Amino acid sequence: MKTLDVDYLIVGAGAMSLAFADQLLSDTSATMAIVDRRATPGGHWNDAYPFVKLHQPASMYGVNSLPLGDERIDTDGLNKGLMELSAGPEILGYFSRVMNEVLLPSGRVQYFPMSHFRGDSVFSSLVSGESTRVNVRRKIVDGTFFQTSIPMTHTRPFRHGPEVDVVSPNGLAQMWRRPELTPPHYAVLGGGKTAIDVVVWLLEAGVEPDAISWVVPRDAWLLNRAFNQPCATSFKMTMGGVMHLMQAMAEAETVEGLFDRLEETQQMLRLDRDHRPEMYHCAMVSEAELALLKRVKNVIRKGRINQIEKRGMLMERGTQPMPPGTLYVDCTASAWSKRPPRTVFQGSTITLQTVRTCQPCFSAAVIAAIEAAVPDQELQNAMTNVVPLPDGPADLLDGTLFSLMNQHQWGQNRDLNQRIRNMRLNCFRDLTTDAQMQDPDNLALLEALRQITPHAIDNIHTLKSKLAAEMMAV
Repeated sequence: MKTLDVDYLIVGAGAMSLAFADQLLSDTSATMAIVDRRATPGGHWNDAYPFVKLHQPASMYGVNSLPLGDERIDTDGLNKGLMELSAGPEILGYFSRVMNEVLLPSGRVQYFPMSHFRGDSVFSSLVSGESTRVNVRRKIVDGTFFQTSIPMTHTRPFRHGPEVDVVSPNGLAQMWRRPELTPPHYAVLGGGKTAIDVVVWLLEAGVEPDAISWVVPRDAWLLNRAFNQPCATSFKMTMGGVMHLMQAMAEAETVEGLFDRLEETQQMLRLDRDHRPEMYHCAMVSEAELALLKRVKNVIRKGRINQIEKRGMLMERGTQPMPPGTLYVDCTASAWSKRPPRTVFQGSTITLQTVRTCQPCFSAAVIAAIEAAVPDQELQNAMTNVVPLPDGPADLLDGTLFSLMNQHQWGQNRDLNQRIRNMRLNCFRDLTTDAQMQDPDNLALLEALRQITPHAIDNIHTLKSKLAAEMMAV
């Protein structure tokens, strides 16, 4: 068996792994080996449908040392007036650039694609079968914990026969291979970000809204992208949104009341005011995208699908007849791992997870910066309270609370805090510059935010206690 000596063994070459490696490369002189099953870096982006786009600005994604996109403001389309969004092929090419222009040229990173990590510091080539034992001087970094699931690779949660035409969004984009097929009707299955992408794509491709049925097992709360713009010109909108959030957190008496307040300020959006969302996955849309989505009137809310037959769907809450020749587009994969969080720093293992709500790449870079700057493991973990990936509205409480706890801990280490503030991936970097602090209105807003945040934290604990009591009563 071959042997390899490195300081860090990183398992996985997805977005979080590469963001971690990039930051560690910047902050230390460590050597690294990156092992991944896929042929090219980028993790699940290798299998994503070609018309997928980030739902957050490109400037908030990727690695710190290499910008993604041009940080421009879109001048037309559904994202007009907001910071650009990167598409799947661009992101995949970007991660290849990260590997080939940043990591490998350093001479301190080795990359082993098409390799399976077997555990016990051993990986095997999926091509040659040759095994390599890694002598890890420092730590093993697990970048695969979230196990992102996407439609092309997941196991469908419903049954269907060969007479039913079901495709993933990837297959939808490959319809040019089947020129004889022009479906009279489309059924988009799923209520999350992927389904939103597919509905928007179909409508923009000229499909009439009446030719689309949208199966929504759970309605979703959607973040308004206009309040999540990390550019200097958006200070009042973005930081004002944070202020609205803290005010709502400080004053709400229930989780429902919290989201009602956020909806009043237009930070939270939903597809239909007559249907209260039960899902919250951090998905972002523009108001123009939401207006387009609302053109689809045939929204089916009968729970999840158990089986699809030629005549229609058998669902949790009844049956749903469908037109003959319907093409079903499976968007039911969940990007969110259902695994309980792990402690980030455990002995000689680092498990990459989110330490700021809904910011995976930034979180991985912060974990690397803490690994480089903080030698004490207990303090490392105090700085990296895991922010659980949200599923329902109540998860916004922990997402906000743990993000604030971590932010406070970073502030106790001056050098580390400055490093984090200057990260490209930090969505607040350009909002808290010296130039921004010259504006009295900006300073007043930040002071008001500082004053209300402790009240928000206190009320989050109150709301969490109420929820716990309600669960006990049930």
